[in-house]
Amino acid sequence: MKIAFSKATLSALAIPAGRRRITVTDTQAPGLEYELRATGGFFAYRYSLSGRQRSKAIGKLGVISIADARRKCLELARSVALGEDPRKEDAAPAPCPTFSQFFSSQYLPFAEMTKRSSSTDARYFKHHLRPVFGGLELNAISKSFITAFLQKKTADGFKPASVNRMLIILRYSLNKAIEWGVPGITVNPAAGIKTLAENNKIERYLTTEEAERLKAALEASTHPLLKFFVVFLLVTGARRGEALGAKWSDIDLSRGVWRVPLAKSGKARHIVLSDSAIDCLVALKKKCASAPNSAVRNSPYLFPSWRTGKLITSSLYARWHAARKKAGLEDLRLHDLRHSFASALVNNGVPLFEVQKLLGHASISTTERYAHLQPQRLVESASVAGNYYANALGARRGLNAEAGQQFFELPVVSFYPSGTPATPAVRLKR
Repeated sequence: MKIAFSKATLSALAIPAGRRRITVTDTQAPGLEYELRATGGFFAYRYSLSGRQRSKAIGKLGVISIADARRKCLELARSVALGEDPRKEDAAPAPCPTFSQFFSSQYLPFAEMTKRSSSTDARYFKHHLRPVFGGLELNAISKSFITAFLQKKTADGFKPASVNRMLIILRYSLNKAIEWGVPGITVNPAAGIKTLAENNKIERYLTTEEAERLKAALEASTHPLLKFFVVFLLVTGARRGEALGAKWSDIDLSRGVWRVPLAKSGKARHIVLSDSAIDCLVALKKKCASAPNSAVRNSPYLFPSWRTGKLITSSLYARWHAARKKAGLEDLRLHDLRHSFASALVNNGVPLFEVQKLLGHASISTTERYAHLQPQRLVESASVAGNYYANALGARRGLNAEAGQQFFELPVVSFYPSGTPATPAVRLKR
């Protein structure tokens, strides 16, 4: 549509419903266009060169006037008439953004759509990565600088797992910059930098005596659902987030199966419900059915907010902190209940492969962290071979009364000529 550009005619323009912009052409300056968007109005010069239609941005209305736009349009028309392309000056390489600019404007929006851990990425960026790398252009970040950063974090007392997380987020985000063709960066400086060794052995789990103390504290808690929540975690090995989001529609009590629609792996998984877990759920259902609030009675969640019936709030965590403190277990985390579930399985002879399936681990290497919890099982397993060969070799088991130690007496096979004194027995202490 062609109109005579003026302050009045351009101010009267409006974007039609269902569209994102509207474009009009000036009747006085050939090729001068005005495009109105939600963010404002912009001038551009439309021209044809070598049979191709092109456009050259001029500026935003308000920054430049209509008269300025017409003068600029005339200058550009002269360049085209001389065979020059006004966009030639635009061919200069785009500047490389800083790490902060890229991470905030491109990476974080992507992470929020694709990663369940996007909030973790944002937190590590804010507190660790931005203060060090934020002002640097992407192509100014070097491998040596990253290495020095990791060494500094380690020296400051951060655990290897936290330092590794910083490196992983940095490396992944820079990989995305290269993948998306962000100007200025073609090589990832974080590539090839090894993560720190982590001690992944899980040492914290409930003992029988601690479980009794925790039980008493939970019974005394004023939160109506806390004891059910803790017991449910302890007898299913579920992750805290899985339990908080659980709905009754996901529970099949007749088959003893709980379907978790979206597990940590990003896929659905099924948790087998033991008799103890089913008993807990039956008692929980009865408790919710007796709630004075109809929103709780009709809530689809296993553990609803006792006030609104919606997803449970931070009040449960506050009561949990109070209960564990009362039980003298201030170092016990909710996630340690999952570790306790795993340790109970391993120490009672459940194979690690089955433990992996019950915990929903994607890799057996994750489950192997619990292998150190079964020393007695290893001794018992080793004794199977020991007893077999002891019997075959005529060994006898005795007790050293003086030392108070058990031992096996195995006759040593003699390589001496016949008639030499008998060789003594070798005692293998346990």
